[in-house]
Amino acid sequence: MPDYTTAAERHLVALWGAVRDAHTLLQRGELDAHFRDQQLIGLITSLSKDLRQLSDAIQTRVQPAPHMVEVVRNPEAKPRVLVVDDSTDRLTATVAMLGDDFEVAATNVATHAVKLAREAPVDAVVTALRMPGVDGLALLDLLRVSSMSPAPPLVVVADPRDTASRRPALERGVFHFLVRPFEREELIARLQSAVMHGQELQREHNLQLTDELTGLFNRRALNIALREALTKSAEQGVPVALALVDQDGLKQVNDRYGHIAGDRAIVAVAKALSAVRRSTDVVVRQGGDEFAILMPNTSIDGAHRMLERAEGVLEQNPIELPDGRKLVVRISFGIASCNASVTTSESLLAVADTALYAMKRQKAA
Repeated sequence: MPDYTTAAERHLVALWGAVRDAHTLLQRGELDAHFRDQQLIGLITSLSKDLRQLSDAIQTRVQPAPHMVEVVRNPEAKPRVLVVDDSTDRLTATVAMLGDDFEVAATNVATHAVKLAREAPVDAVVTALRMPGVDGLALLDLLRVSSMSPAPPLVVVADPRDTASRRPALERGVFHFLVRPFEREELIARLQSAVMHGQELQREHNLQLTDELTGLFNRRALNIALREALTKSAEQGVPVALALVDQDGLKQVNDRYGHIAGDRAIVAVAKALSAVRRSTDVVVRQGGDEFAILMPNTSIDGAHRMLERAEGVLEQNPIELPDGRKLVVRISFGIASCNASVTTSESLLAVADTALYAMKRQKAA
């Protein structure tokens, strides 16, 4: 297969990654103060969008359509590994090596690998270093786009002429660097250690983003999801709705029936919100009796209907109090949607918070 990759194309992918990282840091408020003027913010945002579109256009031109996408499933629960190599012969050989020990997905197009990894999370990736358009190191950057889950560890496979790339690859975050030719046992061992490392990273990541009582995402996860949803909304022009939800009367439940009953009420709200959510929605417990649900590609009316369904779930599933009586848990909520004047996480939260307290005041009247 001819090598279409040019230095300009490789630099373009790297440039898009750098601008994207700057955009992320900017949204997190982690850039130095003198980098925060509005003109520069607009420039970084525009560059991030335009470079991504240009990068995608180049990848479409320089890479062939996926020639082989194979999934080898085993009856036992085995780690899921993604293999990426532009050479169909090498791809087939690697799949054959791994098929007995792993569930394997494979493709000969790096950008398609990102799609596969997003559709079904993988425990590790084996990728060739040199590929047209997007090489193994650029693939690592693309897999890091979402902060809601850590990127899977990469085992990079290189030719003997590329041994000088070992150090920069490891410095970039590659987990293992293998040089051809290698034995099957070496690949299996390297991949098993990468899988163990990735699973441990995922466990730690989940603990950092999960509320212990309900199993929902926590406030930190909401901040991450908000940034990513608003960035996508700005790039693609799709709406994003955010609902802030309060459980009504938690203090009274705690005071009268004890904290066990209060915890049951909190869990009931969590279950109701989870029951009505779509796969793309993010449900969060912010703390105490406060919840949030982030709904990409949803209008305010659509979000309102979803919260009404959650109220119906609570109505049909009262909690049991310590004295055996049943209690229907009630909620109040406020909804906001991004628009021309509501474009940041802070402004979206503020509008939803105002709407929430308007409902609470109306109930108290």
